Amino acid sequence: MAVTRYSKRSIWIHWFSAILIFANVPTGLAMSETVASESKLLLYQIHFVIVSLVFVLATFHVYIKGRYPRPCKNVKLRN
Repeated sequence: MAVTRYSKRSIWIHWFSAILIFANVPTGLAMSETVASESKLLLYQIHFVIVSLVFVLATFHVYIKGRYPRPCKNVKLRN
């Protein structure tokens, strides 16, 4: 039986990673505008945590892609 769609786990990881990446942009911009202070240190910590989460999710996603089959290219994906 051919796989016709990506697993819910892969879809969830994809969109959660995208949200985290887009949420990380404002912290990076705010860090570049902030003078050295406690608030800049807090922004660095938030930025680091988000990047770490994205890295862990990306690593897990690579593991999942290697373990579970992907949809066939010649099969139209269901919505």
